[in-house]
Amino acid sequence: MSGLTNRKAILIFGSILLLLVIIALIRPKTNKSALSKDPLSVLSLQYLSDAEGNELQADLFEAEMVYMLYFSSECDHCQRQVKDIMNNINSLNDVLILMISSQEISDVLDYLKQYQIEQNDQFYISFIEPENIEKKFGTVNVPLNIFYDSAHNLIRKTKGEAPVSEIIPLFHGSG
Repeated sequence: MSGLTNRKAILIFGSILLLLVIIALIRPKTNKSALSKDPLSVLSLQYLSDAEGNELQADLFEAEMVYMLYFSSECDHCQRQVKDIMNNINSLNDVLILMISSQEISDVLDYLKQYQIEQNDQFYISFIEPENIEKKFGTVNVPLNIFYDSAHNLIRKTKGEAPVSEIIPLFHGSG
């Protein structure tokens, strides 16, 4: 009788192991280095416009250093971050700045007008579903800063305010 019990145990164990292998093979793979390339497709951005609201194509970002800022117009930290960016915009003149929000684009555009961002062609706006940010970073508070070099390799990401005086060296080789 113990031989039959052992066979049952082996059969059950083998079946469970086979099931786990099948699940591992069919489960979608997540690429841990996904942020290292193509910042736009990685984050599943759904809309892209310049700061005046004109819709744009994603290929615009080829060979550009990119500073992505996930923000909310209602966030005090985000407001300070945007003010700091605008106060130091000349030091970031070779960096494309992509402002990403989960808010309605019209609300974001109204907010950005306060900072006269629509007058600067470095800024671009995009909408993203909150769950797409969470898929990539887990639970995220705003602001979230993500920095890419001109080859779109991830340089760094930081959560919370990031003084522009510490951002500038990231793009100019001493970060």
